[in-house]
Amino acid sequence: MAASGLVYVIHEVFPRCYDWSYESVAERTQVADLCLQFFHRLLNPMALSNHKTESELATFSTLMAHICLYTLLHTDNGHTLLRICATGTLAAKRRRDLQP
Repeated sequence: MAASGLVYVIHEVFPRCYDWSYESVAERTQVADLCLQFFHRLLNPMALSNHKTESELATFSTLMAHICLYTLLHTDNGHTLLRICATGTLAAKRRRDLQP
């Protein structure tokens, strides 16, 4: 069940969240932020490390982390990540230019 939710977020929500219509820019930012928080939790160092513990939970966490990492690097999600970085850079530049 969790793997299907991850696949849905990675293939349907995250790459398209900037193309949807929203009531405000804050809603779009919130959706993208929730996706990134989800990915961050999956890609924490504990999930990616190759523990020698053969527990089912450790194996599942490692599998989920590798699925997440692969799809972020090798699908349309990379473009979305770059878009977020570019947006953040532009916003920071605008704020800096507005300061006295």
